[in-house]
Amino acid sequence: MDLNAAQEFGIRVTHVPKYSPESIAEHSLWMALSILRHAKEGQERIKEYNFSLDGLVGSTLSGKRVGVLGVGEIGKSLVGLLQGFSCDIKGHDIIEDIAFAKANKMEYLDFVRLLNHSEILFVNLPLNELTKHVLSKDSFQHLPSKCIIVNTGRGAPIKTEELLDSLNNGRVGFAALDVYEFEEDYYFEDHSGEEIKDELLKKLIAHPNVFMTGHQAYLTNESLETISNVTFQNINDFVKNNPSGNFLV
Repeated sequence: MDLNAAQEFGIRVTHVPKYSPESIAEHSLWMALSILRHAKEGQERIKEYNFSLDGLVGSTLSGKRVGVLGVGEIGKSLVGLLQGFSCDIKGHDIIEDIAFAKANKMEYLDFVRLLNHSEILFVNLPLNELTKHVLSKDSFQHLPSKCIIVNTGRGAPIKTEELLDSLNNGRVGFAALDVYEFEEDYYFEDHSGEEIKDELLKKLIAHPNVFMTGHQAYLTNESLETISNVTFQNINDFVKNNPSGNFLV
């Protein structure tokens, strides 16, 4: 959306700034736990009536060194959940909420130090000129070997091709992705009867160390109810010319 053009033509633009950070934080945590406990592989075996536990030895989240890249509403909700697992939590954000960090026993680090720390890196970034491809070949070199990356923010902060390279050479151990750099051509639609032409997407889906969902993290009854309520409130504020912090122009 070109907000400058909208303003030029007198078009009012509004949005729903947050609807359920808890939903996305919980989805992030679930994806990390699923990887740590080999849930995907276990389910595939069960469907074949294979109840062998060979190769399914997992790892606990408790005590892990965790990095939260982006400590906004979603990141803060995630930090709260991680407290229950006694993780060593570090965060990075351009705006540091020192009071929050102190209350939640979280320390802010610079970007490189956060990467060095993170056995599990949770990515909760918006997409802008500062965040695009912030996670690429160069930054992956700072992560602990075999780390887990969980991204439920936006796709393009991760350079997908270089993520795949890092998965293949073992620098990154696993990637849990609810979002994808080029998702606009495929996500939110049923393409089950079609040939997928996006080779990067096909490689991600087929990769044994990638766990994907289709921009599903926000999708809860609570989120949809909030989106609906705030949208109707925005319409009401527009009609009645009420002041609202949800209007962008």
